[in-house]
Amino acid sequence: MSNGVQMPAAGLLGYLDGLVESLRVLLPLAAQADQVEAVHDARVTTRRLGAALCLFEPVISRKSGKRAGRLLRSLRRRFGDLRDADVMLEHLAELGRLRGLARAARWAAGQLRERRAKDLARLARGERVERTAGRLAAWQPLRREIREAQSAIPELLSGSLHEQLLAFASAADALCEKGRRRPTGQAADPHAVRIAGKALRYTLEMAREADHPLPKEILKTFKNMQDALGLWHDYAVLTDHLLRQSRKAGLAFHDARLLRAVLRLVAETTRRAERHLDEFRQLWSQSGMDIARTIGDLFPPIARPVKAPVSAGAVTAPGTGPDPAG
Repeated sequence: MSNGVQMPAAGLLGYLDGLVESLRVLLPLAAQADQVEAVHDARVTTRRLGAALCLFEPVISRKSGKRAGRLLRSLRRRFGDLRDADVMLEHLAELGRLRGLARAARWAAGQLRERRAKDLARLARGERVERTAGRLAAWQPLRREIREAQSAIPELLSGSLHEQLLAFASAADALCEKGRRRPTGQAADPHAVRIAGKALRYTLEMAREADHPLPKEILKTFKNMQDALGLWHDYAVLTDHLLRQSRKAGLAFHDARLLRAVLRLVAETTRRAERHLDEFRQLWSQSGMDIARTIGDLFPPIARPVKAPVSAGAVTAPGTGPDPAG
């Protein structure tokens, strides 16, 4: 600090400052009709900041963490439907060029554009974007607590990455198992693997900013796995949307020919979803052990700092001990 001006921070704190500032810029853009990338970037930024909240949860006050968490969840929900529509429209534009799928793709795209326009109008009628951006001031008290707990970052990273690696590897292994019977309700969940992978990836990004980089080959392979899961999710969401919209429009009663075209489109989106899921399985089977070993060697299991009972709003000094329940 000099003359009341906050000097730019370095390392992980500087990275988080940059995310908050990016979000401040992206929010007004994301509320505009043609800013598809801004919607995507805003949602990813909220997820990265959410991962930071999870990382620093043991050493920040509950009040600051809850306040920031509520804001991030609100922003993700606000732009979630817009982002889903944008992704589906991109895939429908490609699918519409395939033989026999043009009519169904045009119909589905028209439905989505209509829905997206309504979502944008609803966003404009809601809380003003400027006011929402102003709520990012919640970052300042949280920032002070993180800055005072910077000495705990190595322990936080090691403990968190070890836990997340175990969760991701266990879910990925289950997804790759074939021929093994599971009790009802215990089937492997690709969506759970995807979410666990996102959390792990964002925490690895924070480790890199804190001068704990991973080999580029490992990061590249892990990104390829995430891309495969992301495309699986895109086509699974599109498949579900097509089925729901055809039922909502009553195509079985009013336009059987269009329904047959939509079902051909569903068959293609399902096939693509399965292909990308198989791609992930292959990547994990080939490289999962190397990734797990590399991350485990760089970040051995260390008990993360835990909070001691303090008055509301106080910053907990870092310490070590068993992980908190849950």
